[in-house]
Amino acid sequence: MILSVTGTLQTQVDNWESSITNAANFKAMALSTDAMKKSAVIVGQEQVDQMMDDTKDLNVAINETNLAFAQDIDVDVMDDDDLLAELHDMKPAKPAAPTLPAPTLPAVPNRPLPAWEEDFKKLEAELAA
Repeated sequence: MILSVTGTLQTQVDNWESSITNAANFKAMALSTDAMKKSAVIVGQEQVDQMMDDTKDLNVAINETNLAFAQDIDVDVMDDDDLLAELHDMKPAKPAAPTLPAPTLPAVPNRPLPAWEEDFKKLEAELAA
């Protein structure tokens, strides 16, 4: 029986805490709803839309100004289309004639070359000396 009474009391405490929480939530929601109603009177949807349109227009104007300042002030600068057209009109250049004279090569001997063994023996003798 004591367990039953304890369970009933615990249920009562839980319900009481829940009702206090609900009352606090209701009060907070009522205050926020009232504040939202007051702000809706101060700032209407049309005013917000107008402000956003003005902001967008100002951003466009600022971007155009930034682009204008970013332009090169050199009047001789060509844009990419002009440069590509000039490149297309150019004829390929002919290769320049060689400016260096051709090297003079030694004459090729008309006798047979010695076998590699004889050359090797000569090299050994030179290294031994």
